[in-house]
Amino acid sequence: MKLSAKEKPLPTEEEMYRFGAVGCGLNSLAAYYGYHTRTFYELISERPNLWSAMKKGELEANVGVQSKAYEMAVSGEFPALTIFWLKTRCGFREEPIFNFIVQKFGVKEPKNLNPEQLEEIYHTACEVIKERDDLKKIENAKYAVRRRKKPTKSLQEHENAREEND
Repeated sequence: MKLSAKEKPLPTEEEMYRFGAVGCGLNSLAAYYGYHTRTFYELISERPNLWSAMKKGELEANVGVQSKAYEMAVSGEFPALTIFWLKTRCGFREEPIFNFIVQKFGVKEPKNLNPEQLEEIYHTACEVIKERDDLKKIENAKYAVRRRKKPTKSLQEHENAREEND
């Protein structure tokens, strides 16, 4: 026997607060309580106390997580979270190493570089990055140089020599 919408239970304010805090949406709640989504939405809309309890739980949970994330980001113990915070909240972004080096050389059109200039930039990038011991960025520099211009033979020889030394 199917129950009508008036006979089915509705969540309490406390339940709506908890559901909001854990990010449970109205579609999931409707399914949980056995309502069609539109019917459940209409019933909740008629009871502003339930709607506000859910929004309050959602807001308080978000503030709590943001506060904890902020504490972790500024503590210095979680560099990944610090970087994440800078990127998402402060607009920081990582530039490809090739663009960074080209800017250091004052080149406005990287596509117009000749192979000798590219090689010089590549070697400079490798020196700068080796000081920081960042192998991933060295690979990015190699890829960026190859993508812009076909590597010269001496560049390939340099890469082979470096690989033999490693």
